[in-house]
Amino acid sequence: ARAEMLFRLDPVHLQQTLEFLVNEVGFGPDQVEQLLWRDGWVLKRPVNKLRAVSDLIEGLGVSCSHRAYVLTKCPDIFGFGADALAGKLRFLRNKGLTEEQLGEMIHKFPPFLTFDLHNVLRPKIMFLQRVGVGGGDLCAFLHKCPSFFGMDLER
Repeated sequence: ARAEMLFRLDPVHLQQTLEFLVNEVGFGPDQVEQLLWRDGWVLKRPVNKLRAVSDLIEGLGVSCSHRAYVLTKCPDIFGFGADALAGKLRFLRNKGLTEEQLGEMIHKFPPFLTFDLHNVLRPKIMFLQRVGVGGGDLCAFLHKCPSFFGMDLER
C-alpha cells in the first residue's frame, strides 16, 4: 500500500520534496528511506508547508543535523501547520522558557510539539503550578524533562 502511494505521487513534487529534505533539512539516505517506508504521508505535504515547519524549528537554534534527527524521530511534527506550532511555542515562551531552552526541549523530546495546547500542554503546566512548581523552577523542570508532557497524570 505504501509503495502504491509513492507511485501515485507527482514525480516533480516527489523530487522537490526529497531535494528539500536532503539539501535544506539535512536528511541522509537512511532518514529518506525511513520516510519512504514508514512515514510516506510526509512526502505528500506541500514543500512550502514542510519548509515553514523546518524554518520554525531552525529559528529556535536547532542545527541542520539536529533538525533532520528531530524530524526523523517525530515526523508527525510535519503534520502541523507552522502557525499551530508557533502558538504552542509562544505559550511556552510566555511561561518563561527561552528560545534556546525550547530548541533543546525539541531535541530531547520532539513529540511534545505534537501535543494539544489546550488538552495537554496547558493542563500539565497548571498541574505543576498547583503543586508549587512555578517561575524559574517550572522552566528548569520543563527544560530538563520535556517528556513530562507525555506522562499520564492520572496514575
